[in-house]
Amino acid sequence: MAERRVNVGWTEGLHARPASIFVRAATA
Repeated sequence: MAERRVNVGWTEGLHARPASIFVRAATA
């Protein structure tokens, strides 16, 4: 759960495209 929040936090800092790809890979 905490890891998810951390990922969302640092993904926000990155661009939306790489963030979406990373989120999809993490959720997959």
